[in-house]
Amino acid sequence: MVTIMEKKGHKDHTIHKYHKDHNEHAQHKKDHKSEDPKSKKKFPVMLLVIILAIYLVPAFFLGLFPFNSPRDLGVRYTEQDFLSSLNKIGGRLEELPKGTVITESIQMEGAIPVDVSFSSEELTAAADSRKWIYYPVKDPQVKVNPDGTVEASAIIRTGRLLDYALATKTPKYYVDLFDKFNILPNPAVYVKAKGSVENNRIVGADLQEAQIGKIKIPDSAMEAVEDELITFIEGGLDRTPGLDVQHLDFDGGNLNIEGTIPAVEKTVNS
Repeated sequence: MVTIMEKKGHKDHTIHKYHKDHNEHAQHKKDHKSEDPKSKKKFPVMLLVIILAIYLVPAFFLGLFPFNSPRDLGVRYTEQDFLSSLNKIGGRLEELPKGTVITESIQMEGAIPVDVSFSSEELTAAADSRKWIYYPVKDPQVKVNPDGTVEASAIIRTGRLLDYALATKTPKYYVDLFDKFNILPNPAVYVKAKGSVENNRIVGADLQEAQIGKIKIPDSAMEAVEDELITFIEGGLDRTPGLDVQHLDFDGGNLNIEGTIPAVEKTVNS
């Protein structure tokens, strides 16, 4: 889903390093919202994680919450759905040697144009068939609704989050955040949202519901969680070689995408 702060003798160096590591995240957040990140309206997501952990970890060990049971969205796919998704994507999948270092365990090359639509079954098939050894998602389901909302549920393999972040060149802010999730025992998650993408930027985002285990994220925290998700997703779009999402929406019960995607994806597989 790390860093040890310097002691008192290195306080000035630590402050400089902290701000340097957060520069990319902070600048992107500033561009997305003009509001001061330290505003009291912003619910600190790191604190949310800690609060959830305080409540959820004891509950898990007492058997009160089924962490390993993601919400069933009713999406069932076949082998044909998987083959159809591969055919629509059009890229090539290649396997890297087992000894490849974590930071090189997933590689993208080239770019090919796409203008296609994916059904809920095809999206779920593609998400559930990833073989990359550090892929942190298990038992995913993706459901695109006729009203343009999209739902997703899955189990998050917290033991893979840190390696995932390192392999995908995720900024240190999120590396630290993912490290905090290691205290959760592979929780089930659920989100329901609405929005679109134009030129690699999310437009009209509306996070309507989010859960970890059986605990619903409180309304008071939803805006901050939405901001974090937008920043994380947009950063991922920017960091992926060959990926250029000119337009993406969830109209007609499908995910519709126009742009370019990597021509080759190489991974170390499990």
